[in-house]
Formats: sequence, C-alpha cells, structure tokens
Amino acid sequence: MERIPHGPGMALGLWEDIMLDVRTVSLPPGTTLLLFTDGMTDCRDPKSEPFGLERIKSVLSELSNKNAQQVCDHLLDTLLKFQEGSKQDDDVTLVAIHANSLIK
Repeated sequence: MERIPHGPGMALGLWEDIMLDVRTVSLPPGTTLLLFTDGMTDCRDPKSEPFGLERIKSVLSELSNKNAQQVCDHLLDTLLKFQEGSKQDDDVTLVAIHANSLIK
C-alpha cells in the first residue's frame, strides 16, 4: 500500500481565505485513494486505545475488491465496533475514490 506524502494543511471552514495544497496523483485501475480526518485515527476504545493509522491500513488492505462506498461503509462499521460505545471527541470524515479504469 502506497502512502501519498503530504505536509501540514489548513482546517476547512474556519477562515474565509485559505491556502489549499494542490496535488496530482495517478490511480492505476483497482486502486483506492482514501482521505480521512483525524477523528478516524484519534477515535478511542473503552481502554483509551486510539484506532490509529496502522488499523486503517490493515482494514483497507482487505478491501481491494470493494467499491468506494463499500470501503467507507466497512471502515466506519469497523470503527464503531472498535469504539464499543465510547464517547467520540471529534467528527469522522471519510472519502474513498476507487479507480475502475484508465480514462482515455
């Protein structure tokens, strides 16, 4: 699984004028690009263990044959089971883009 590097960015919706990073990525057919907020990684279980990036990568690696909606649904279900009803301190946003074929 390739991780696309990024630098610090600005929060959206807090200021009127913002500077956005612009990146271009190539997604080979069958590739899924997953975007998520820190509410996903920072979510904690009843023992206060964070969900974390490694767990996201592990779950995502099992979903290579799923479409973008199925990836988001499965990740959210996995997060909720992990959380076991613990209080969520931050919002969770997931966006998945699944490349089906090359555009010609």
